[in-house]
Amino acid sequence: MAARKMMLYALLFVIGLLLANDIANYWTTKRELHRTLETQMREMSAQIKISVDRSQQAYRYVDTLMASNLRSAAIAAKYALPASYRQVDNERLKRLAEELNISYVTLFARTPDDVVTVRSSDPREIGLSTKTWDNYHDAFLQLFDHRNVEGLDYGQSMTNYWAGEIAPSSSILSDKKNKFGYFYDGTTDYLINPIMNTKYIEELERYAGVETILKDTMEQHERVLEITLFNPLTFSVPDEELVNVRHGVEMAQYDTRKVLFGAYELRSPNDAAHIDAAHRQSQVLHRFERIDGRSVYRTYFPVAASTDGQPYVIGITTDYAFVQSKLNEQLKNLGLVTSLAFVASLAMIALLYRYVKRTRDEVAQTVQDNYNEEVESLFVAVRGERHDFVNHLNTLKAMADTKRYEQLHRYIKELVDETIAMNDIVSIGHPAVAAIIQSKSAVALRQRIDFSYRFEGMKGIESIHGVKSVDLVKILANLIDNAFEEVMELAPEERRVCVNGWMEREEIVFSVSNTLRDELSNEELLRMFQPTYTTKKRDGHSGLGLSIVREKARQYRGKVTVGTPAPRTIEFVVSVPIGG
Repeated sequence: MAARKMMLYALLFVIGLLLANDIANYWTTKRELHRTLETQMREMSAQIKISVDRSQQAYRYVDTLMASNLRSAAIAAKYALPASYRQVDNERLKRLAEELNISYVTLFARTPDDVVTVRSSDPREIGLSTKTWDNYHDAFLQLFDHRNVEGLDYGQSMTNYWAGEIAPSSSILSDKKNKFGYFYDGTTDYLINPIMNTKYIEELERYAGVETILKDTMEQHERVLEITLFNPLTFSVPDEELVNVRHGVEMAQYDTRKVLFGAYELRSPNDAAHIDAAHRQSQVLHRFERIDGRSVYRTYFPVAASTDGQPYVIGITTDYAFVQSKLNEQLKNLGLVTSLAFVASLAMIALLYRYVKRTRDEVAQTVQDNYNEEVESLFVAVRGERHDFVNHLNTLKAMADTKRYEQLHRYIKELVDETIAMNDIVSIGHPAVAAIIQSKSAVALRQRIDFSYRFEGMKGIESIHGVKSVDLVKILANLIDNAFEEVMELAPEERRVCVNGWMEREEIVFSVSNTLRDELSNEELLRMFQPTYTTKKRDGHSGLGLSIVREKARQYRGKVTVGTPAPRTIEFVVSVPIGG
């Protein structure tokens, strides 16, 4: 039953170990996949940043060229037009725009409190007030007053000229991106405004723009669902604060748009907080989101400032399904390996159980044989004592009948001494120890060995809790047998073996000493407990006795020491903890 319970515990331990291994492998794989994904997103974001910066550098260069070309167009228009706008008609401006290969030409005139459009190649541009145009209105006033624009951190300034950033038209709502130039040198009563519209700018962006870069990047990474360049300065601002009303229509300002580039279809209510945190902390953030029933992994990569001083946050949204599929595949593999390992462990445990059972039966048989041998020896001794007792009575009667009292007295004294020795054995207390001492005493008598023993503090102890009697017998019997075999190489008068036993706190201690043929070196003492090692010269010695003693003592967390307390004398001391 104990063996079965032990096998059950072993099986449960194996199951627990396999499950723990599976869980550890699963979480390790998940962590590594996340780390790999984070690394890939960081590298992709860094590459996008580099590409965007280069694109923006090229874009700024082309933007500067456009501003310069528009200035040249404005100068050409100045020489082609009269000095007064009143002498200019709109049809003339339309033909001039076609000749200069630009989108539109508009003329601005100054009034006492405003700057307004007075002529244009597009009728929709005529009659616009610029009071609400912020930087543009300031630039117009400076051009009319000083011929140059200074102090604005917006747009591009040249001699007698200023160009604004790319922005939507205030009158032509379909034109989302326009380049506006403004020229005034004081020779006319109007400010010349050449315009390059969406068509030309989008053609530029189609070949070298950021949108093209993002599109190409997504095509190279099929798991990427969306790439967005967020504007952290305005993303959290309410939409109504970022629009202008033109001709009754609300239009977002291009330079304050929330999404600078890319698509933004997968929206999360947490995006604003994450974008703001990434920008303020200058730290890359990775977040799991559930958007439209789909698990996604989103990276927020902050860029402090681009080439034009505009900070942005790169948002990369990845389909998390591929990570989950990898984890499911790993889980399936772990399940298969675990099943195979479980079957193999079950087979090994079954084989181990059979081996332990067979070994246990063999040990039990060996112990039984040892006990039978000892008990048989004890029975022989008892029968001998009974036979001797009858002989002793007959001898005593004969001596008394013949009145040889001196011999009778001496004979009785010898009988008393022998009885005292027997009482010493009985007083040992532990039956198994007493039996082995009785048995070895008989052997010592036959082999003419001076065998003495002394046991203290063991009276009334029939068993010792925590230590099997079988193991005590093995320890003591092997030590005594080892001593007997050693002294048998000496002359009968030198054969001395002494056994002592006592209780010391929570330990039972045995010491066995015997005389030696020769002195032993320290090296021989150290090798004494090695299996198969023996100092005996006669054949037939396995050298396993002392090794068995040491293993049995270790089994109970005990210890065995060896020493030479006197010349040509060796002593073994075994201490075994008791009580659990």
